[in-house]
Parts: sequence; C-alpha cells; structure tokens
Amino acid sequence: MKKQINIIGGGASGLFAAAIARQQGAEVTLFEQKSSPGRKLKITGKGRCNITNMAPLSEFLEHFNQRGRFLRHAFNMFFNEDLIQYFEAIKIPVIIERGERVFPASQSAKALTETLIQHVASSGVQIKTQARVNRLIIEDNIIKGIQCQDDHKFYAADAHIISTGGKSYPLTGSSGDGYKMVSRFGHTITPLFPSLVPLETVESIPKELSQLLLKNIRVQAIIDGKSLKPEFGELQFTDSGLSGATILTLSRLLIPALNDQKTIMIDIDLKPALDHKALDKRLLRELSENANKRFITILRNLLPKDLISLCIKQVQIDPEKTGMNITAEERRKLKLWLKSLRFNISKGRSWSEAIVTAGGVDTREISPKTMESKLIKQLYFAGEIIDVDGDTGGFNLQAAFSTAYLAAISASQNE
Repeated sequence: MKKQINIIGGGASGLFAAAIARQQGAEVTLFEQKSSPGRKLKITGKGRCNITNMAPLSEFLEHFNQRGRFLRHAFNMFFNEDLIQYFEAIKIPVIIERGERVFPASQSAKALTETLIQHVASSGVQIKTQARVNRLIIEDNIIKGIQCQDDHKFYAADAHIISTGGKSYPLTGSSGDGYKMVSRFGHTITPLFPSLVPLETVESIPKELSQLLLKNIRVQAIIDGKSLKPEFGELQFTDSGLSGATILTLSRLLIPALNDQKTIMIDIDLKPALDHKALDKRLLRELSENANKRFITILRNLLPKDLISLCIKQVQIDPEKTGMNITAEERRKLKLWLKSLRFNISKGRSWSEAIVTAGGVDTREISPKTMESKLIKQLYFAGEIIDVDGDTGGFNLQAAFSTAYLAAISASQNE
C-alpha cells in the first residue's frame, strides 16, 4: 500500500520534497496558501536563482552558523553535484560563476521555478493552492492529519513534512505560520530575526551614491570596538545605507548585536590590494604625474566618480588645489580615508528585504539523520523553518533542497 504524505508549504523545499517523495512511490498532496507555489523561489538571487555552491563539504559547512553541523548528514545524502544532476535531468541546465556559485543557464529564477512546478505536477503530486493549513491533528504524539482554514476539512496522511519557510519576504507566503503550528505541540522556536539583510546607516547617504556598486573591496564590521573577520567582495550603497554581498553576510552577526544595543561600525577598505606604504607611493606618483591638475580631477584616477564629492567633503582638501600643492598631511588624510571609509549602523532593514530567516525550530528537537521531529512521530521538517541559516552564495537553497530530500526519503520509507 502506497504511503500518503502531506506537505505543508510550496516553496523550494516543499516542491522538492514533493518531487522526491513521489519518486519514492508515495501519494503526495502539497498544500500552498498562495495562488501558486514557488513565489519566493521566483525572485531569489535577484531573479537569477543561485541554487547552490560548488565548495567542498568542509568549506560549505563553514558558511553556516554554529548549528551548521546539523546539516552534515543531509549534505552527505544529497549535495551540490547531486542537485545539479537532478536539475539537468529535468531540463534545467546550470552554469558555474565566480565564487563557485551555481545558477540556471537560463539566468531566470522564474523559468527554473516554473519548470520545477511542472515537473512536480506531472509526476502525479496533487497541488492544492490557496489552502492555508492552520491546524495539525496530533494524537498520542503522532500526527494524523491537518486542517485547512478555508474548508475546515481534515486531510489525513501517514506522514507530514512542514516546509512553510521562515518570515522573510512575507508577501510571498513566508508568514511564520509553521512556527505557530509546531510550537503549540512543544517544539521550541529559537529567536527569529531577519538575516542576509541590508543595513541602515546613521549617516545620510548622499543621493549620488545611491545604487553605487563597489567591487573587490574589503569590508570589516566593528562591534563595540572589536573587529570581526573581514569580508571581501561587493558593497552597494542604497538610499538608506549599505547592501551587497559583503554587507548581507555580515548582517547575520550584526543584527543580533544591534538587538542587544551594541555599537556597530562598518569599515571599508577601498584599496585592499595596497598596504599603507604601497598606497602612499601610489598617491605620491599620482600627485607628481598630475602636478598641475586640480585635486578633484586627480581623484578620478583613484575613485568612482560618484564617490569623489564624499571624499572631498570628508578629507577636507580644497578640490581646486593642484597636485603639487597637496601637503604630506593632506596626502596622509586621503590615504587613511581610502583605507578606512567608515559608517555607523543604526539598524537592519525589515523582514520584507531579508533573504532568509535566522532562528526557527530548534535543531536539538529534530533528528539530523531523518529530519523527523523528536517530539511528534511522522512529522518532518525541511527548509528555512529549521534553525539553520547560511551566507549568501547558494548555501541556503542547497540546505533547503538537501533537508527536503532527506525528509522526503525518510517520510516515504519509515513504517
């Protein structure tokens, strides 16, 4: 007799769990509260969908929080090469870009999502949309079924997979409902906060800087005077502060510190390839070779044009002054500014801009070997609802797919 499985939530992990469970021969019903599944997946990776990363397992795990080791078994069961092979089998070819990031060859998160949905539907999964599950039916610590808010019907199944996501991008359906449902039956929800999120600065960002993207720079966060490990890569200015891969990665540590009312500063090294001595030589050369040119003109050889006015304002050097008249002290001030452009952080942006949710169902209450609840039999977890979040770069989606795979295999085979 085929096993009946209900999957609650039609995001990346829910869709993938449905496909794998059906592949295992189970009868699967997927419940999605929105009008169509995969809404968040369609916009991930700025619309390009960074599905995974080709870093080896040991390095991959380093991109997660201290509970990343919880994912080791799931990754051993189904990892990046397995995911690529699976996607290519369903006609989703991929490409590998800088930083070992993997994207669909179409460069379209929407196209990938639609192909995945079509694959799931054609495999025989019953997809119920606009079906908001609001109650788990549990007897003697065994889940028996679920109830939907709209029709109040009881949907029985042999096993259930909770893949409702977190709280980030709530308009896509990530409303945090899953946390409420399982906490009623004893599951611990660790503190939730937006992660991989832009940061707002105390200082006003000049209009000309808005949307300026800086590449190949070094960014370091300073919490109450203590410097964190620097990040290298991209930083983008926004109307209200800072974003980009380096900032999003740092935000995972900075948001809790902000919640604890700690002082946060971002230190930007615009010339990380040059130490202070080498940069000073570079500046001497620029000033010498452009001795009769104005300081504002010389800066064009050193900075993106949108940064020039901020530089002049902060180093307080007359923009009309010629290169030959720049003093040693002024050159020192310019060097320090180029190596340490600083902004004070006031807060992180809201859930609507967070890529992932930090916090969730406590991993100590989930079996890492099966993704089954240790409190409720036949109840499994997959994806962002679990308290494991990683850096930007394809790590979080791989975690979603791997936990979905393990949950689906376990739910399909467990007697």
